[in-house]
Amino acid sequence: VEELKEVAPMLPPAEMKEKTEKTRKKKKLSLSAIAEMAPYLDEEYLDELIRDAELDDLDDLEELAPYLRRETLDYLVEMADVDDLEDLAELAPFLSRETLEKLVSRCAENDDFSTVEELAPFLSKDALDRLAENTAPDNLWEVAAIAPFFSRETLDKLVMRCADTEEFEALEELAPFVSKQTLDKLVDRYIEKGSGEDLSDIYPFLSKELLKKLLQYMMRSHDFDGLKEITSYL
Repeated sequence: VEELKEVAPMLPPAEMKEKTEKTRKKKKLSLSAIAEMAPYLDEEYLDELIRDAELDDLDDLEELAPYLRRETLDYLVEMADVDDLEDLAELAPFLSRETLEKLVSRCAENDDFSTVEELAPFLSKDALDRLAENTAPDNLWEVAAIAPFFSRETLDKLVMRCADTEEFEALEELAPFVSKQTLDKLVDRYIEKGSGEDLSDIYPFLSKELLKKLLQYMMRSHDFDGLKEITSYL
């Protein structure tokens, strides 16, 4: 393999392919070896090598990506182990929309939301909205980290889901991105339920009108600790 790497820049593609085939018959090539020879191989043969390569280390895929067909990269992502998904995020600009959506689904299923966050800029609003809708309540705070990429309608739904499931950590993440109308609904629901949960983390995003509404509720509920905190925002 080392000899192939050395002679690759000096050989025409046909001769390079012939020498590579001889080496390949003895053992499978690693992705790292193929990555170094990629500029000197034709696209069709390179795809063939990749599909027959050792896939135990995907670190070299980013280097290979510009030389591969999209279908081949999609194939590699499909074959990748769950533990390698984070490494694949760097390939997002080269992947098809369908494969990106599958990758995000796999990440979400394995609670790998840091990778989902990296992939979010490359996904459609529809795909992200589906992700939000299918996220379990106890993972809502993870999904909230990609709030800037959601549609307004999905953000509004997420806020109300967080309120219903009392995922108040997620509410803090979402509050800067939702409309005043949604926050108004949230406060109204909070009061209707007679909730005693602490909403202080979202006080900075509430209008004076909503803060006064909460203040009156706290007065009726004799929530003196809450009164002390909310008055600093009025």
